[in-house]
Amino acid sequence: MNERIETLRREHTRLGALADELCEAARSLPELDPEHRADVLRHVGTFLNEQVAPHTWIDEHVLYPEVVERLGDPLVTASMNYDHQAIRRWTDDIAATDPRNLGRAQQLLYGLAALITVHMWKEDELYLAALDSPSWPALTGSEPP
Repeated sequence: MNERIETLRREHTRLGALADELCEAARSLPELDPEHRADVLRHVGTFLNEQVAPHTWIDEHVLYPEVVERLGDPLVTASMNYDHQAIRRWTDDIAATDPRNLGRAQQLLYGLAALITVHMWKEDELYLAALDSPSWPALTGSEPP
């Protein structure tokens, strides 16, 4: 495995830990009053904007163009770009969520954690595997997270 691909995989491991933080935040919300829920949602919004959003832009401007070139199809990354749009939209929705609406806050946090986790799995299995291999494997046979 080349060093660049290994670096991207390590970044995905780090983002996986952030997805776990989203789940932990969602689990903690019922125990908190609305003021403290608002603090948690602000904290989550900050780390999403500072750590996850930049990763989506790097993917779109560095990784995905390389994948498109390697695989020869400009549409090959389209669904992944839509995932990024969803991640950014849900990040905005979390920031706008009324902390008194416990169900909505938990729905967004758990949903975004799942979206990020599956998105990274797809990148690892489809794109990083393609860039790391002289041939394109149709399926690696690994199970989704």
